Amino acid sequence: MAIFKCKMCDAVLNVREGVSIYECEYCGTKQTVTLDSGDIAAMSGSDRKENAHNKEKDSASVESFLKRAFMFLEDEQWEQAKQYCEKVLDRDPENGRAYLGKLMADVQVRREADLAEISVDYRPYNNFEKAIRFGDPQLVSNLKAYAIEAAYNLAVRLMDSARLANDYRQAADQFRSVAGYKDADELAWKCKELEKEKKIEAENDQLRKMSENKYTSIYEFILTMPIYCFLLALVSFFSNSNIVNYFIIAIISVIDILCISCNSYLYNFIGIDKQRPSVRYIPVIMDNCITSGSIALIVSVMKLGRNDWADIFWKAFIILSICSLIGGFIGDRLGKRKAEGKSKNKRQFKL
Repeated sequence: MAIFKCKMCDAVLNVREGVSIYECEYCGTKQTVTLDSGDIAAMSGSDRKENAHNKEKDSASVESFLKRAFMFLEDEQWEQAKQYCEKVLDRDPENGRAYLGKLMADVQVRREADLAEISVDYRPYNNFEKAIRFGDPQLVSNLKAYAIEAAYNLAVRLMDSARLANDYRQAADQFRSVAGYKDADELAWKCKELEKEKKIEAENDQLRKMSENKYTSIYEFILTMPIYCFLLALVSFFSNSNIVNYFIIAIISVIDILCISCNSYLYNFIGIDKQRPSVRYIPVIMDNCITSGSIALIVSVMKLGRNDWADIFWKAFIILSICSLIGGFIGDRLGKRKAEGKSKNKRQFKL
């Protein structure tokens, strides 16, 4: 041991090699001591042997803890692996393989080579940066190769699962982060093109929804028109003029046929109730029934000859049905033509 004296009480201090701060056992004063080459040379052979033995012991502990850590990784016991890597770093803070073990636990891989098989960009991870900083040349070379392959795998996964423009933008950014690797540049360009297409589709979808909302409101209003026709038919109770009553009959008949034509047009143009085709025909039957009843009511009020309400109703219903079929066919053709033109021009939606 090297012999020093306390600066306060002048007591003899026994300082071992490697100790820089020592507390005097007599007065309690903490002080810094420095061993020069002469002091080290003056140390006894037993001290030197003890220090060499301690170093060998620490080195053996590091290797043992590292071995245990990687065994825990093979068993997928991630937290235990991290704990043993920390024990290594307590003895050797610049051990690159310990940081490698912690990185493997972070991304949950069992073997070092598996770092190239996952779809995770772990290059920004702190443990990756430390492993690169303190690792040996072979470890650094392997890690860089694994990392770029894993980052490329992530970009491919993002591209394959992309559905929206933002998804393709993220994939393109990820491919650019590994520019020059395999076909990353080509796929980055492809993702940017797909991003543009998805933006156009999103804009068209928004316009289409706005159009659908507008036409849906019109469609719902059309469904209520026969009710207004029935209310209009009630005017005949207060009218003594057959001309007015005939005019009302003509108006509600035209309205009924136009409602059915518009119904067919909207059905094909914006796909209202496409999931339930039967709903398409229910309003047609209801419209004709309400309108036929309204006509029968008006004719009954007019008292023209023999007034059989049921007979008038069925005659009106048959005539209106025939006219509705013609009007519905015309509306159906126009609606399909409009829908076909819309599907051919997806890039520029026109109302």
